[in-house]
Amino acid sequence: MAKKMFITAILVAFTLLFQYGCQTTEATQEPADNGQAQVAVEDTQQQTEEAAIGAGNMVVAISEIPAETPVSSKNFAIRVNCGQYDVAYTDIAGNVWLGDRDKTEDNTWGAVYGSVIERPDLGIEGTDCPIIYESERYSMDAYEFDVPAGKYDVILHFAETYEGIMGVGERVFEVSINGKAVLEDFDPYAAAGEFNTPAVKKFEGIEPKDGKIVIGFTPNIENAQINGIEIVAGDSAAASAGGKQIAIRVNCGTADGAEAYTDEDGNVWQPDRLFTDDLDWGAVDGEIIQRPTLEISDTKAPGIYQSETYSMSAYKFKVPAGKYTVKLHFAETYDGISGEGQRVFGVSINDKKVLEELDPYKEAGAFAKPVVKEFKGIEPVDGVITIGFEYGVENPQICGIEVISE
Repeated sequence: MAKKMFITAILVAFTLLFQYGCQTTEATQEPADNGQAQVAVEDTQQQTEEAAIGAGNMVVAISEIPAETPVSSKNFAIRVNCGQYDVAYTDIAGNVWLGDRDKTEDNTWGAVYGSVIERPDLGIEGTDCPIIYESERYSMDAYEFDVPAGKYDVILHFAETYEGIMGVGERVFEVSINGKAVLEDFDPYAAAGEFNTPAVKKFEGIEPKDGKIVIGFTPNIENAQINGIEIVAGDSAAASAGGKQIAIRVNCGTADGAEAYTDEDGNVWQPDRLFTDDLDWGAVDGEIIQRPTLEISDTKAPGIYQSETYSMSAYKFKVPAGKYTVKLHFAETYDGISGEGQRVFGVSINDKKVLEELDPYKEAGAFAKPVVKEFKGIEPVDGVITIGFEYGVENPQICGIEVISE
């Protein structure tokens, strides 16, 4: 007999703002990095998994979620929503823009000094990604990115949104890449032609120096500022903002607000979340759990299999018309299951059964070993791809989902 209950949300709050030197006429507001994971549970059949983790005691070790560890330039893409320390943002093309951060020895990219500010609800026009221009970092010395060898497109996004500047010549600065000037006497207002309007500059064939791409800023009048940065492998199929390529990758079972995960091929996996009418994708019901110390082999994305969502009824993805490849990632990592037949469930896509009796342990042939199921030519129904899950033995579960346009 079905029961419905709701479990508490997990609130992870970080204050990440650092201020350095450099006087400015531009007012700063300090944003908080508030990540919240809330998962509604529908206990429809067996709820034997993780019995010790009852409501209010769910294990979520966000601090131990793997950080970005790109080692290959294939499909490499980093997009930064500068000035926004909050949750990753997905644009209309399915590209993931990571929240801003400072460069340290422990992470692979970040800003060197600077302050951040958000100006929500500006009404930016002339772009498919208005949110990128509703925050900025200013007074920074540079952004540094550790990247594999290869050639990259560097795409820089600017917009003059500070109300203290009302015309041409009131903000002027220089931009360099790996020590070479690429923008001299740059004026975002003049480049865009008006206030609150994007100006995008693209530089192709950029090669890292000593394993880094360093974007430097030198102020002339007022502070240097930037709203968004894209570092995209030159041979990658990944599109820049507003492009046609859709690639949504979900690290199922991670908390909403957790840091995105980058696999060894440079693919960015977004943290999990619940589906609502206001979001373009998410889980319908379910519980989440992370097992960050679990060793996973035979994959270039081990971090994906160190968390899972289970007991969900579906995942929904709002996507444009077209054909898509859907990849589903599973691994049996619950220590209460030690052999075949102890977890069996069905999976459907748009109400069509694609996996009758999936047993992750049996499919992989071992514990903690990945199983990937790929389905091509999937078309949305009424603008949505719905991945459904049906109970058999134990709870259905999943570690990762990819929805990629063909």
